[in-house]
Amino acid sequence: LGPESAPHDLGGRKLPGASRALARLMRREGFDLVYSATNATNVISLLARLLARRQAITASVISEHTPLEPFLAAAKWTWPRLAAMRLFYPRAQALCAPMPEIGAEHDGRLPCVLPPFHVLPNAVVAEIPSWPPLADTATRLVSIGRLSREKRFDLAIRAFARLHAQHPDARLTI
Repeated sequence: LGPESAPHDLGGRKLPGASRALARLMRREGFDLVYSATNATNVISLLARLLARRQAITASVISEHTPLEPFLAAAKWTWPRLAAMRLFYPRAQALCAPMPEIGAEHDGRLPCVLPPFHVLPNAVVAEIPSWPPLADTATRLVSIGRLSREKRFDLAIRAFARLHAQHPDARLTI
């Protein structure tokens, strides 16, 4: 990050502590916009905005990157999480997700007035670029993510095929 972008440590705290720490930071720094990218950080940032008394000053854009039902099925504290979403999500200026289905699912599952929904698609690589030859010791490709169609592991497999053609001892781990 450049000098104009300074990271701030919230101390690894959970919801109440992280929200209080972020609220102090919001009051001190006077943010114009807060963007959060996960369910937990959405709730933390929206609560912080309320605690900082910056509702009219700081805009909040929240985003979700996974479908709601599978997320809730695996999440801890499902009912408190849903209650927090119902309470805080309407306070955001926008809700974004990479697929329209995620927005529709939130709209159907949360009986509250949600902020306007916008699709922000994940970047899709149309073609795999060529890159410099790898060192002879580079034989391991690792791709990390949820095993679902939209994560495009097919691209990782195609990239691995190119690596394997040059290095038959290469291994792919997904």
